[in-house]
Amino acid sequence: MRIAILGGGVGGLGLAYFLSRHAPTPLRIDLFEEGAAVGGLAGKFQHRGRWFDRHYHVVLASDRHLRGLIRDLGLEAALTFARSRSGLWDGSRIIPFDDPLDLVRFPYLGWVDKARLIATILFCQHAGDPEGLHAVELEPWLVRLGGARAFERVWAPLLRTKFDGAFDGIPATYLWSRIRRMQSTRDTGGAVEKLGILRGGTHALVDSLTAVLPQTGDVTIETNARVTGLEPEGRSTWVYVDGREPRGPYDVVVSTLPSPVHDRVARSGGAAARVPVPDRYLGLIDVVVVLERQLSPYYTLYLLDPSLPFTGVMETTNLVPGGERGGTHLVYLPRYADAAGKEYGQDDETLKARYVGRLFEMFPELDPGDVQGVYLFRERFVEPVHLVGGAFPVFPESLETRRPGVYLMNTGRLYPLLHNCQAVVAMAHRTALYLLERHG
Repeated sequence: MRIAILGGGVGGLGLAYFLSRHAPTPLRIDLFEEGAAVGGLAGKFQHRGRWFDRHYHVVLASDRHLRGLIRDLGLEAALTFARSRSGLWDGSRIIPFDDPLDLVRFPYLGWVDKARLIATILFCQHAGDPEGLHAVELEPWLVRLGGARAFERVWAPLLRTKFDGAFDGIPATYLWSRIRRMQSTRDTGGAVEKLGILRGGTHALVDSLTAVLPQTGDVTIETNARVTGLEPEGRSTWVYVDGREPRGPYDVVVSTLPSPVHDRVARSGGAAARVPVPDRYLGLIDVVVVLERQLSPYYTLYLLDPSLPFTGVMETTNLVPGGERGGTHLVYLPRYADAAGKEYGQDDETLKARYVGRLFEMFPELDPGDVQGVYLFRERFVEPVHLVGGAFPVFPESLETRRPGVYLMNTGRLYPLLHNCQAVVAMAHRTALYLLERHG
């Protein structure tokens, strides 16, 4: 069987790996990646001769599929877990927010509001039907559960930064999924949050997959290969690559491209998705500040200050054992933004100057001499946004397109799970088994 995979992120690479590993007979797999290197959101950049992740990633103890892949690739020794501290920035100070006592001491809510906030979190952790919550709008649901004061003081500022200023029509599944995932970071007593990282960066996972795939079977990876179209020929499909001869024919084509890109590529071949999700995407601006010293003891600072241009402050090196940091501390300043909007359209230097300037306002003790470097990375299609009343993807129907043998396995199909490496790897594994059963 001959298979084409469109897109070389963790999903596409993982799918190629699982197909090769589980196939009863050898497969011919060709993977096409538009960029100069595979990896997608798990790509890397170089600073002073060392490689770092372009975007921040973590591993949870409960990430069964991701940890299994890490183990299979011989990377388990590089996986380390550490306590992860979280705080809230209210515009003038950091409020600790990473254990139950911090919630009790939270200054902006009375006891009744705190009790309702805790009840909301407990409900998300232990109850709820995702398909039912998909029909419920998030704001009135949160107000009903936790009260108007908790919504205005806590949830609304966080949601505005997450959804580029507006969260109308966002379903309750968004927060339900997030709280359930983050609860699995707690230890057995529920008091300490622990997160894992791959020492050397998540890009080590990509590098290992790239190295091992040619050894698992007849797998080729082509970079700088922008797919421009799919053309049917009987029961098979040709893949058209910009500036190159058509490739194929393929018995199976799996697209991991974002839905708007896939629709453009697949239109000529009649391979539009049968389940039209997500409703839209948010892009990502990620300014990475490399410091000589630690900024704070927190891995995550959530922002209650709407004037800040970024979504949070993520100091990933706080999860790295102290002796392994090498005098380098990474701070990520992400911003989810409409790729057609004003923020996303600004030039790199303007954005870097504004983001770093606001970081210095937050931390006036930070000295310009502490900054080793500032980098900016953009991704146009990152956060799938599903709206109340939209389609609810159900596996495997959500993979289907209108062309037999062509499938769509992108992050929009993860819903109601959040977009992260665990969810992507799990979907790749499940899809590989399904395709081998159907076509093998």
